[in-house]
Amino acid sequence: HNKLLNFSGGIDLRTYEGQHFRKIEDLFGGNYYIDDGNENENNTETKKYAGDIIGYHNDAKVNWGGLFGQVELKQGALSAFLNLTTSITGFKRIDYFLPKLLDVGDTTLAIAYGKTITYDSITYDHTSEGLRTNETDWKYIPGWTIKGGANYNLNETMNVFANLGYISKAQRFNNVFDRRNVLFREIENEKVQAFELGYSWVKPKFTLNVNAYLTKWENKPADRALSMDIDGTRYSVNINNMNALHKGVELEFAYRITKNLLFESLLSIGDWKWTSADTARIYDDNGQQVGTRPFDAKGLYVGDAAQIQNQERIRWEIIPGLYTSGVFTYFGKHYAEFNPLDYD
Repeated sequence: HNKLLNFSGGIDLRTYEGQHFRKIEDLFGGNYYIDDGNENENNTETKKYAGDIIGYHNDAKVNWGGLFGQVELKQGALSAFLNLTTSITGFKRIDYFLPKLLDVGDTTLAIAYGKTITYDSITYDHTSEGLRTNETDWKYIPGWTIKGGANYNLNETMNVFANLGYISKAQRFNNVFDRRNVLFREIENEKVQAFELGYSWVKPKFTLNVNAYLTKWENKPADRALSMDIDGTRYSVNINNMNALHKGVELEFAYRITKNLLFESLLSIGDWKWTSADTARIYDDNGQQVGTRPFDAKGLYVGDAAQIQNQERIRWEIIPGLYTSGVFTYFGKHYAEFNPLDYD
């Protein structure tokens, strides 16, 4: 630290474990339930009762470590910063319903209930010694970011600023391992390139903030879980490696009409579109992949968020501590998530 520069840094360590399963809570008058989700049981005869786990049963483990450093410069009307981070993310998946594994030398066999595998003239089945729960090795993926920005005070009431950054981060867990504990091939980090330019004007009676942004996404997964209907059956869908371009302008304005009366306005106009094609992976209710479907989303608007937002608000303070307000809100260009089946 000195008069011009200020340095800071740190370390961040985190761990996460998620347990995913279905459990019978109530049979609604039935005596039992036959479930075929566990490949380590005789699914034609195994009866399930209240409290039993059915359908799927898996754990997701994630370890995360990161380092960051930042330097800040302040000299007269100019201030600037540069931020660098690096991270490593480890993923591991454990599935209790997939066939158990047996290590034979440098080979690993997956043996389900009632199945036999002959290897090197020896036959193995689900009763063989040494079987273990089906789990993956740890998969570690590095990531990093670089961000920088500057602000310049034009005078005592006005300033301009600019920020830019590049982010390379590990994919989400569901885009590292599939539901059969298989590592996806050619895993690429999600990448974000962002630029922002803005202006602020602050006076005793009013404030004005305007900024424009441009954000380019690469290898972006779907923002939420998707599903589709095929011949009357509902299937879940996993989508990864899409590209999108977000651009827009934002304005915030506040004006104090009188000491007790305040008007505020917010306007955001965005244009967010997908710019690439991808392949949807389709899964049944037990997490088994049943197919894929290529699709082309180029030119489609990004869904599930309003790209135009406007809010007008007026606040009247009747007496100190007591006020009333009125708000008008408008949302536009609010599109639904697209169905990949419609764009093959």
